[in-house]
Amino acid sequence: MENKYTVDSISQGLARLLSWDEGQDIYAELRELPPGTGEGDILFLELAEGRIRKARLDKGETRSQRQKIEGLLTKLKSKNRPK
Repeated sequence: MENKYTVDSISQGLARLLSWDEGQDIYAELRELPPGTGEGDILFLELAEGRIRKARLDKGETRSQRQKIEGLLTKLKSKNRPK
C-alpha cells in the first residue's frame, strides 16, 4: 500500500518526509528516493518493516500543491496590503 509524503527538508543526504495519512515523520537517505527529489516534492512510498520498498515521485501532484499554496499566499498578501 502506498502512502503519500511531502519532502519537508533535506540535509546532509537525509530527507525528512511528512506523512499525509499517518501524521508521522520519517527520515530516508536521499539515495533511497527517486532521482531529482527535492524539498516540497510529493512522494508515494511503499514501506515494509520500516524500510522504503518502492518510491514514486509525483510531479503532477507536486505542481498542483505548489500552485495551491502560491494562490493562498497571494490571497493572504492581498488581504494584508494597506488600502
